[in-house]
Amino acid sequence: MGLSIPDLATRRSGTAAVPFVITNMVIEGDSQTSTTPDQSTNRDAFYSYTYADDPANAAVTIHVRAQASRTVGGAAYSGPPLEGADTGSPTGNTLLDHRSDDVAFGPQLLTAMLGSNDLGTFSVDNTIAKWLAYAPTVRGAGIKLGVVAPPPYHPGHPSYGAFMPLWSDYVSRLRTPSVRSTFADYYIPLGEHPDFRDPALVDAMINASDKLHLTPGASVITSGQYRAYQVYKAAIDTIRDQSRTNSSSMYGSSWPTSETNLTPGATITRRVIIKGIAHAGLTSGASVSGPTGTTIALNGGIASSVVGTNSGDGRAIYNGDVLDIAIPLSALNSTAVSIDLTIGGETRTITYTTTANVTPATYAHQDVMNVQPADSVHTYTGLAFDNVGIGLLAIYSPAAAPTGISVGGVSATRLVKQTTDFSGQLSIWTVPITATGVRNVVVTLPTWAGQSTLSWGVVKNADATMQQLSPASDGSAPTSEASPHATGGLTVPANGIAVAFFGEYGGTSITPATAGSGTTLIDEGSGAYQGESYGIAVGTRTTTGAASFAFAFGTYPRAAAVFKAAGT
Repeated sequence: MGLSIPDLATRRSGTAAVPFVITNMVIEGDSQTSTTPDQSTNRDAFYSYTYADDPANAAVTIHVRAQASRTVGGAAYSGPPLEGADTGSPTGNTLLDHRSDDVAFGPQLLTAMLGSNDLGTFSVDNTIAKWLAYAPTVRGAGIKLGVVAPPPYHPGHPSYGAFMPLWSDYVSRLRTPSVRSTFADYYIPLGEHPDFRDPALVDAMINASDKLHLTPGASVITSGQYRAYQVYKAAIDTIRDQSRTNSSSMYGSSWPTSETNLTPGATITRRVIIKGIAHAGLTSGASVSGPTGTTIALNGGIASSVVGTNSGDGRAIYNGDVLDIAIPLSALNSTAVSIDLTIGGETRTITYTTTANVTPATYAHQDVMNVQPADSVHTYTGLAFDNVGIGLLAIYSPAAAPTGISVGGVSATRLVKQTTDFSGQLSIWTVPITATGVRNVVVTLPTWAGQSTLSWGVVKNADATMQQLSPASDGSAPTSEASPHATGGLTVPANGIAVAFFGEYGGTSITPATAGSGTTLIDEGSGAYQGESYGIAVGTRTTTGAASFAFAFGTYPRAAAVFKAAGT
């Protein structure tokens, strides 16, 4: 399409064309788009109102005129009817019957997602004929018309087998420029989003009860309406940008970018939603080349090397189309593979590099020890440190957290503490361990304490920067809690490790804690003083999730630190 279109007066007079700027638009459709025209409630359920209500679109007046059960033309259709003669079902609920209503809003752009109700009764030829009857009134008023593909049925719908061949034929015709251009200016592939036909996702995309409507919530990333909104926004944002009228390339921000630290030997898939190409689409399509097995698929279609051309799947590419590019990565560490991705008239080389051959971070635990000096300074004498790396200590006592800890005369750094209302505090500390050997650990408490329990060890091959703490800051332990006793969620990077500590408290004797699901118990130790036991259980995990411990009902502190491997 050109950069401008003439209005009716311009066409009649032959004077210069006026710029095509969208300040007013109408969104038509059926119950996938709106329940009633311009409804005031439940607007966030639909892609249409989410787009209309976006503050970024405040400069455009948007009328959502869609209504449940609307068709292009109703059961009485037998040729282009007179205005008002097409009764439809319910009476008058057809696009043909509302031509004058839509034109009266004075839009520069009208989009309509219709066809599901028509195809449920009529042939594809009949539905296309209705579009041909509708379009002259709208386009003759200088309004650009965008036809939107409806979504498919859920495979569990009783009419799925009869409907889907009609849907596929209808979408294929809409995608074919020589067909679509006879009645519409633009094609918007909303109903073609591949997740609507993905067996693993369809139950989340399409309503489980009626097997027909997209699941609501256009801002809910797991819903069908969110997918509809993604496609619609990509298409309409581009159509509103007149600098892209005849563009042969996407917006730069829509392209995938090079990546590093990928798993060797994996095949990854990267998704692109086309945005920024020519308003009417491009027959030049999209293609990809790269290592053996690299493919591109258009809207969930057949994976190949080229799509969206007359010789490739899809006939053309349109704004809102979804491309899925599969890239086999090298089986070797620190090795890059590159693909050449062409979309329209632009080709970009994108590189995907596997992770370095790193040594995983590990935790070399030494021991858990209890001392009972009945003092404010607790000295742990002659503790072995058999590895170099990040010394990691946990201290649990009836007193408040230590004011300081020194390890062989080197001050440790407190990371975080967690308090309880009656059973003391647990805190974790780090200190550099640059050489192996025996050291004294001196714990200075703010008040007298009869006993304390210390866990110590060294995190090896780890980056010095802490990745995560749980809790993230000082605070109180969960109260009156049943087993398992869990930390917050821990995000453990590949080759990283999380080390967790749990404070055990009880009477003269306690049943030692055990590790919960996903946590490996490393050690446990405790001591009793004047009828009270204080102990520490130590666990690790190498995958993302909460660390947890099984122990008696009660209020107990816990803390964890996450480390990543050095060089990652």
